[in-house]
Amino acid sequence: MLAVGDALRTDIAGARAFGIPNLMVARGIHAEELGLSDEDRRLGDIAAWLGGQALHPDAIIERLVW
Repeated sequence: MLAVGDALRTDIAGARAFGIPNLMVARGIHAEELGLSDEDRRLGDIAAWLGGQALHPDAIIERLVW
């Protein structure tokens, strides 16, 4: 099982609380904080942003597409 979400405080925190591996979608709710936009193709420096966060996802993908 893998929890996939875009919010650290809810999706990633919830997965951690249940002991489930998690995957964060960077171009989700935190996209603006990361300086990402639909027009901007670069992913940016996620490592620097995560360094200032209390929670850290197990893995990160740029976007989730069905």
